[in-house]
Amino acid sequence: FAERKGMTLPLSRQQLESLRNTLMTYDLSLQPEKLNGRPLFIWHGKQDDVVPFDYTYAFYKQIEPFHQPLTMRIDEHAGHKVTREAFLQTIQWFVTHL
Repeated sequence: FAERKGMTLPLSRQQLESLRNTLMTYDLSLQPEKLNGRPLFIWHGKQDDVVPFDYTYAFYKQIEPFHQPLTMRIDEHAGHKVTREAFLQTIQWFVTHL
């Protein structure tokens, strides 16, 4: 992703591949069964320039038919920074589900 944005990272290809492989062990899109029916709340700003929205939304659509309780809040105008409104929605979700 960084390269597509024109960024240069101070890591070799081998280091990047190693980091990617490590992160893949935590990637729930590759192992959604690990959610095991636990409540999941996802918030994402559509204008996020740090974590691309499309990846998060694709994950949500992947697990939506199989995972409940599941909530995704999409903020059409927010970037990477969580808004106060989203923060308050998250608190209410926690109160309800946990």
